Amino acid sequence: MKKKLLLLPIVLMSSFMGACSYRTEFVRLEEILTLDSNINSQYYIDGSYNIDMLDEVYKFFQTNLVGAELVKRGTYDDGYKVKSVSYGFDFEQRYKKMDYFYITVYTTGYVDVISTGSGWPMSPERQCAVYKIDKEKAQKTYQDVSDYTRELEERIEQERQEELEKLTLENFFASFSNMEHRRIIHDRDDYDYNRHRPYHVEHVFMNNDDLYEDILGLGYEEVIDDTNYDDSICVILRTDNDTQLIIERYGAFLMGNYDSKFYNSPLTVYRNFKLNEESVDNLLRKMDDLIAAQDRTIEQ
Repeated sequence: MKKKLLLLPIVLMSSFMGACSYRTEFVRLEEILTLDSNINSQYYIDGSYNIDMLDEVYKFFQTNLVGAELVKRGTYDDGYKVKSVSYGFDFEQRYKKMDYFYITVYTTGYVDVISTGSGWPMSPERQCAVYKIDKEKAQKTYQDVSDYTRELEERIEQERQEELEKLTLENFFASFSNMEHRRIIHDRDDYDYNRHRPYHVEHVFMNNDDLYEDILGLGYEEVIDDTNYDDSICVILRTDNDTQLIIERYGAFLMGNYDSKFYNSPLTVYRNFKLNEESVDNLLRKMDDLIAAQDRTIEQ
């Protein structure tokens, strides 16, 4: 009898160690399609992941899934055999305790719907349901999203090309030359074998016209390939709009950021350059001499 009493608290404790779920009112597809999808909206088609920044893909689902009939509570067992397009989004305010919804439309006419909710230590039990729509509507949904994605990729590439056209050495040097405080940064990553650890050292040269003239004369030749660079030592120039020219021992790249209409974070474009190695070596030696002279001055 004593052994049973001793075991009981242990059993009870193990059942409360993990999160528990509880049943909530069933959320139907027609209800989900009335919700705002503007938080963490993403979709998948043909295995590719995309962000629905413009909330256009959701409209295809809202239009084409009208009148979908509930088939069963569960999942579509044959979904892996056919093409599909999926859409998922967070709903911050929660709807019937649920805060994430995921809809998959199969070209056979079946629709998988998953609703989940978060919470600790109790969260809503996940709901899965299968619906049926006309096969033509399902195929139209897939085609609408495919066409839109292709068009979107073209618009994104056009935007990137427009930004890339603005990113030139001429524009960069014109902006840098007009800055009141021109910072030329000598950046070094190395390894201290005595202390057995890596270290990073940065030296800044302010308004040094002599170094700037050397940088202008490095013989920039634009290339597509950006490999075989040695970034343990680099020279960095940065304009007020955060465009950067990064010079490494065997090449350089010009990097610019821009705000995209299609993403919620800045994107980056690059131009890569081959340099005259002798000119780069001369520049780095000159900077090393200046740094050594500066260090001796500090020691004195």
